[in-house]
Amino acid sequence: MSGFKSEPYSSKASVLGGLMLLFALGPASAQERFVCKLGNSERIIEVVQVSPPAGLPCEVQYTKPSGTETLWRSQYQAGFCEARAREFAEKQAGWGWECARASDPQEDSSGPDTQG
Repeated sequence: MSGFKSEPYSSKASVLGGLMLLFALGPASAQERFVCKLGNSERIIEVVQVSPPAGLPCEVQYTKPSGTETLWRSQYQAGFCEARAREFAEKQAGWGWECARASDPQEDSSGPDTQG
């Protein structure tokens, strides 16, 4: 019976350990990002990955002046979020927006892209 008493502790410990690991990995990283412009308006479509080397889980986030919303999520399908972000950027372009792929600001230490 002593095994049963220690199981809730070990379950809690493993959950706590998992959460600590997530925090140790640092903040989520945007791996693919599109900036779409129409006149003075700007929209950002980006893939945010919790664990960049693994690529999953991921979310596609859409940011506009009124806020950021998550359009899609994937826990298991590699490439899903990247494909959805590209498709959504193409859809925005079809609506008249000018969309360009932008580098991840966390990865680009050379400053803003000035080549148009």
